Amino acid sequence: MKTIMKMKILMSCITILSIVNASAQTYIKYTNNNKQQLLGEVNVDILKEEGDGFWQDSIYQGYTDDRVEMLKRFSPQFKDITVNVYFGTWCGDSKREIPKFVKLMDLVEFPKENLHFFALDNREGKYKQGLHNYTEDDRIFRVPTFVFKHGNSELDRIIEYPSGSFGLDIIKVLSKRYNYVPNYLLADVVSKLIDENKIPSVVKYYKSNAFLLHEIAANSGQLNSLGYLYLEKGMTNKSKIAFELNTFLFPKTANVWDSYAEYFYTQKNFKKAKKYYEKVLEIDSSEENAKEMLEKIKGKTS
Repeated sequence: MKTIMKMKILMSCITILSIVNASAQTYIKYTNNNKQQLLGEVNVDILKEEGDGFWQDSIYQGYTDDRVEMLKRFSPQFKDITVNVYFGTWCGDSKREIPKFVKLMDLVEFPKENLHFFALDNREGKYKQGLHNYTEDDRIFRVPTFVFKHGNSELDRIIEYPSGSFGLDIIKVLSKRYNYVPNYLLADVVSKLIDENKIPSVVKYYKSNAFLLHEIAANSGQLNSLGYLYLEKGMTNKSKIAFELNTFLFPKTANVWDSYAEYFYTQKNFKKAKKYYEKVLEIDSSEENAKEMLEKIKGKTS
């Protein structure tokens, strides 16, 4: 009996130790598609040593930026600025852009302690999520994303790649004289509104803001990707808003209706899924996916 009790106590200690270690751990390694990836908060040294080919030193060495001296003028602000960088070691855009950003930060002597790098997941069901299911207000829909903050307030974000150069974009972010416009502006604006519950009715919101939305709606892919990201995370209501709004912005694009139909199919609302797959074929009768899905729906509703 004493032996059993000692074993239970020992196992309890091991469990507690594991929990402590897990809570203190900033990153892990995992394998997906036979490739080792990083997940969690890392630094540049970890990326170089453990990134499994992620770090592209030739890009770092070769990067130049003609706004270095101008950006250095903002150095008195640097101590109050933090940058959270969200990326994937599995992402080609991250491999290309992270070394450029790090090179520029080195050139302007930005405080390393104010740079935070968060490697995100790419496994099914965890796509673009962090180690503890954390991303910046759940609004990371493209990687890399560079979020600039002053204290707890977000200044702005560079999404996927600079709209000009890193130097020019960061100057615009830090300077109050410029109105910085990031890539994927439509998805950035809509995701923020969705997360703040400011689109309770898509129909009413669209009618009130149609002109502005069409001004920034470069293509249907932005909200389509956002909708699928929400769906992947299980945020079904947010996903529906993104897909539905896309149908108002691009009513003649078959793919947006196909995505909207897929949303209802995943929610087992086969009646509405059927309706919108039929809408796809009204726009483009050659869409094979819509035909296949309508056959599947027949089996669900017969």
